Amino acid sequence: MDISYLLWLQDIRKRLHPAWELGFNAVSDWSLSVYAVLLIPCLLYWCLDKRKGQLVIFSYVGARFINAVLKLSVCCYRPWIRDSRVIPSPRALGGAGGYSFPSGHASSGVGLFASAGWTLRQSCAGLLSTVLWTFTILVLFSRNFLGVHTPQDVVVGTGVGVLAIYLSGRFLARMEDGGSSDALVLLAAAAVTALTLLYFVAKPYPTDYVDGQLLVDPAAMQLSSLKQVGELAGLIAGWFIERRWVRFSTACTAAEKLLRFVLCAPGLLWAERIAPRLIRSVLGARGSVITSRFVFVFYIVCIAPCICRLLHGIFARFQPRRG
Repeated sequence: MDISYLLWLQDIRKRLHPAWELGFNAVSDWSLSVYAVLLIPCLLYWCLDKRKGQLVIFSYVGARFINAVLKLSVCCYRPWIRDSRVIPSPRALGGAGGYSFPSGHASSGVGLFASAGWTLRQSCAGLLSTVLWTFTILVLFSRNFLGVHTPQDVVVGTGVGVLAIYLSGRFLARMEDGGSSDALVLLAAAAVTALTLLYFVAKPYPTDYVDGQLLVDPAAMQLSSLKQVGELAGLIAGWFIERRWVRFSTACTAAEKLLRFVLCAPGLLWAERIAPRLIRSVLGARGSVITSRFVFVFYIVCIAPCICRLLHGIFARFQPRRG
C-alpha cells in the first residue's frame, strides 16, 4: 500500500510542470535550514517572547533527538531500495541518505514550525499560526511527493514531533513551578547523552550488499546521528547556565529587540558554517560533529542571551531617568 501510494504520487510528479518538484524541494530544504531556525525560534527567544521561544527550541531539538534514536534502532531502508520502481526526485537525494524511518524532516518540521504555530495561535488573529501549520503540512507532504519517504515514515515522524512539543511544554511548565531541580536535570541529561552515544556506537547495524555495494554505511549513520547528541547536550547545558546566571528578558524596547537580532544573527551563521570546519581541524570528523552541534545550540540558548543581557544594560544606562 505504501509503495503504491508513492508510485501514484510519482506518476503525478512526472505529469506536472517541473516547477512543482522544484517548489517542494525548496520547501523540504528550507525546513532544515539555519535560516528557519534563525527566523523562528531565535527571533522568538532572543527578542519577542523568551518562554515561547524556549518551547520551540526544546521541541525542535527534542524531536530531532528522539527521531535519531528511533532511526538508528529500526534501520529501515529507503523506499527505492525496497522497490526499484520508486524513483525519487534527484535533488531530494542530497538530504535523504541513510535510513528512512521515521522521517527526520517530518519530526524536525513539526518540532519547529508546528510548535511555533501552537505558541503563536493567539497572535495576529491566528494568521501567523495558520501560515506555520500550512508550511508544516507542505513539509510533510513533500517527503512523499519527492519519493524519499513512505507514508508511515512521515506519520511516525509527525508523532515524534508532537510528542516532543508535549514533553517540552510539560518540562518547562514544571521547571517554572519549581517542581524539579535544574541540577538534577543537567545530570540526567548528561547521563542520557552519554548512554545514547554509547548505544549509537556499540549497537549492531545491518550490512546488506547489492551488486557488491553496501546499501547503507553504518559508520556514516552513526556520524550523522551524533549531531543530535551534541544538540541535546548544548541545549541542556546552555539552558542551565542561562537559567542560573544569565536570566535575560525579552521585556525591552522595539529598538533594542531589533539590535539584539542584528547583533546575534551573524554569530549563529558563524556557528553553523565556519565553526564546524575549525573544530574538525582539531577534533577530527567524529568529535567535530558532536562539538559543532553543541556549539550551535549552546550559542542559541546561552551565548546570544549573554549578548542580549549586555545590550540591555547598555540601553538601560542611556535611558532618561524618571522623576
